[in-house]
Amino acid sequence: MQILEFYILRTFWKPFVTSLFFFSGLIIITRFFTQSTLLIETQLSPLIFTEYFLCQIPFALVLVSPVAVLLACLFSLGSLAHHNEIMAMKSSGVHSYRIILPILLSALFISFLITGFNNSIVPKANQRVSKIKSQKIYRENISFIVENLSFRNDKGWFLTIKSFDKEKGKMEGIEIKALNDEGHLSLRIDAKEARWVNGIWRLEKGILRGFNQQGLVIKEEKFEEQMLQMWSPKEIWLISQAEKKQTNDMSIKELVAYIELLKESGCKFNDKLVDLHLKISFPFANLIMALIGTSLSLQKPKGKIVASFGLSIFISFLYWEAIGIARALGMAENLPPAFSAWIANIIFGIIGIYLAFKIKN
Repeated sequence: MQILEFYILRTFWKPFVTSLFFFSGLIIITRFFTQSTLLIETQLSPLIFTEYFLCQIPFALVLVSPVAVLLACLFSLGSLAHHNEIMAMKSSGVHSYRIILPILLSALFISFLITGFNNSIVPKANQRVSKIKSQKIYRENISFIVENLSFRNDKGWFLTIKSFDKEKGKMEGIEIKALNDEGHLSLRIDAKEARWVNGIWRLEKGILRGFNQQGLVIKEEKFEEQMLQMWSPKEIWLISQAEKKQTNDMSIKELVAYIELLKESGCKFNDKLVDLHLKISFPFANLIMALIGTSLSLQKPKGKIVASFGLSIFISFLYWEAIGIARALGMAENLPPAFSAWIANIIFGIIGIYLAFKIKN
């Protein structure tokens, strides 16, 4: 059996690797022709030009891995069936499920491998692509100054900042409001500016006011300096970029921390939560596609290569469409974030299990 399993694995891995790089290359070539005119007009150096496309390969590999697994299953088992090797295995007493087990285990391994790859290599590559696109292609003016920023800090206080400069660690026109348990204003701090000094914010030239239950001022103090323990300039900057920050540029750990930061600040984070669950669910599409592919191959063992290619593209297209629709529904809060990220896997997983039960030995 070890020799047989090794033989089955060899017939699977060769078309998988070939398909993986073929479809990834197809995506990169398509992007090259659609973006080449713009890139040439910007007069990018050959090194940056090459780097821009090479850094897109990791994300493309993750994106096409399910279709590569599906095509490899259809092609490998179809090839074995074409040479009557499947029939020989069954005649020797090898059960159909034992034939597909090595491929399913390989697909499970690929799922975990893609999860790690998508969590480590892909974010760094995407960050570089975004940086080249913003700085070299569109030549956007990089500014770390945000105006009219409002959010809730880690103490539950509400802040309004007229101007925030991340690089200088400086805020201007600060208004801080604290509410009591009944939702009434209990404290208000107004300061002309604040500076990030030795890990703490130093408010300068301000007024501190305290209020009673009726909303009347019971205390008013002017100050030249007042220390405030709060998020760092980097964290405040991340909050200000909530609608611009790309989830594909972050690892799972970074995205979890970012969601917690947005949650504490009172900003919307539902779209980020959907993408977090997708980062976990999408790699396991490889296992589901392997289940569907192996089941279809054993039910129609004499399928042709062209038909297998077309079928894999069709099924993968349906899967991607299901993910896109569910993601949109999740971001619109019509579906729970976790459910919207896993619903495509659940549907296609049920289909795969159903097809597996129909396999005849």
